[in-house]
Amino acid sequence: MNLIISNSRINYLLLLKIAKSNQKIYQNYENGKTLLVAVYDRFNILGDIEYFLKQDADCSVQALSDVRAIQVSYSEVDKLYKLNAYC
Repeated sequence: MNLIISNSRINYLLLLKIAKSNQKIYQNYENGKTLLVAVYDRFNILGDIEYFLKQDADCSVQALSDVRAIQVSYSEVDKLYKLNAYC
């Protein structure tokens, strides 16, 4: 299952808990080749760099097995950030 597709706009953070196996992060090139960037096998946060840099996703992320995810919209992240900025 694709969690994020490269060059697409995402508007959320994904908090992932890997149930059994892992997830792979990769880049697709115009010539049809794929570069494996990383493989994660534990808790991970996706979308944080895109949030702070205000850019589209550079890489695709594919779940290689069952994952449990919490999706938090960037607007909710903004609210939490503003709330904590006054502490």
